[in-house]
Amino acid sequence: MKTKIALIMLSISIALICAISVFFITISPVVADRGVIVPSIYIPVFESEQKAIVAWNGSVETLIISTDVNATENSTALEILPLPSYPRNITMGDLESFNQTQNLIELHAPTTSRYGEDVPGSPGINITFQEKIGAHNITVVEANNAQAFMGWMENFLETVTPQVNP
Repeated sequence: MKTKIALIMLSISIALICAISVFFITISPVVADRGVIVPSIYIPVFESEQKAIVAWNGSVETLIISTDVNATENSTALEILPLPSYPRNITMGDLESFNQTQNLIELHAPTTSRYGEDVPGSPGINITFQEKIGAHNITVVEANNAQAFMGWMENFLETVTPQVNP
């Protein structure tokens, strides 16, 4: 009798573990990016460009976002933007904000890596931003040529990667 109860308990345990595993496997990951939902799965939607400015003054975060969304045919679409908290103020922005921000970045962008070495650009490459923010070393590169970007990336990695002596 005890063996039969133990077998039933084992079967229930295995079934429960399988059910929980299936539950976690089928959950789609949550991505904190804007999403577009159209009423028909047969209408492809493309986001060709997304620009964002995130400003933080120590207590208030300001987000200015611009997206270009296109569909293959006229359709209504629902756009969703997850936010970490309730937005206090929602207003229409001005695209000139992006031009002004770009000008400030170009004016103040450093020209050296985190180790103090120059990180040269190359034809087809424009370094628009490079700064250490917290624990992150951020470099924004405008690339107009894939091969030039690959060359820049290899050069950049050689410049910023410390050499390890065996």
